[in-house]
Amino acid sequence: MKELFPGYFKETEGHLREIWDTSLFVFDANILLNLYRYSDTTRSEFLRILEKIKNRVWLPHRAAEEYLNNRLSVIDQQEKSYDDTTKSIISLKSDLENARQHPFVSSATMDKVSRVFDELCEELKKNKSVHTTRISNDE
Repeated sequence: MKELFPGYFKETEGHLREIWDTSLFVFDANILLNLYRYSDTTRSEFLRILEKIKNRVWLPHRAAEEYLNNRLSVIDQQEKSYDDTTKSIISLKSDLENARQHPFVSSATMDKVSRVFDELCEELKKNKSVHTTRISNDE
């Protein structure tokens, strides 16, 4: 049975290690485009792993072409995501500041929240700027 249906049985640790150590990695355009969707930390980790397996990576021509054709639109989508998130934060802040809607939020707490929201919006603005530079300066 194991020979006929190997997918139903757990591989040995040694065999799994052999597979990971010798496999060829083939990426499609979405995997590469996700580099624009990941946080800087995740992107750096992914690129670090790619560096380790670079001799066993194959990028089909079609995947490279799709990546290049969609790169700017994905960057643009992420820029919009920064803008949408900032708008949502500003809207929530405005709703909380309206004492008629939320009389249960103390002014001391609201001051703290307001500072955090302002800090968050500033960080998003900075990160969006870094992201936008990838249009012409893409590592």
